Amino acid sequence: MASPAEPPFKILIADDDASTRRVLETRLTMQGFAVTAAANGAEALEAFRWVEPDVVILDVMMPELDGFGVVERIRAISEVPIILLTALTEVSDRVTGLQLGADDYMLKPFSPRELEARIRCQLRRSVRTGAELSEIGRAHV
Repeated sequence: MASPAEPPFKILIADDDASTRRVLETRLTMQGFAVTAAANGAEALEAFRWVEPDVVILDVMMPELDGFGVVERIRAISEVPIILLTALTEVSDRVTGLQLGADDYMLKPFSPRELEARIRCQLRRSVRTGAELSEIGRAHV
């Protein structure tokens, strides 16, 4: 993704489903992202503090602290793009997530290719440099 002089974009994934984490870690790493994964909301907040990710992908229904709670806490300190990726399908759940500060909301089951495109879309809006912007546009989709 990034040029040799630039570090890769960092993605934080938080999902209590190990297979979802594994699929996302593998695919996003193959796309050139630096991926950190967490199994619950508390781990996600801890990882957020030391990773300083460029994009956060959160499940809503997680143990210890749900995704909505994680969104609220992140929004208190950061404007990092947040994509909710969840099985909650009610319009009220989507509205809640977006009102709390999520930038996007995807339903499970999901297309990994669509998620990758949505990540790139969020990165284009919050990109660190013009050179990185051109790299995002050339990524494999």
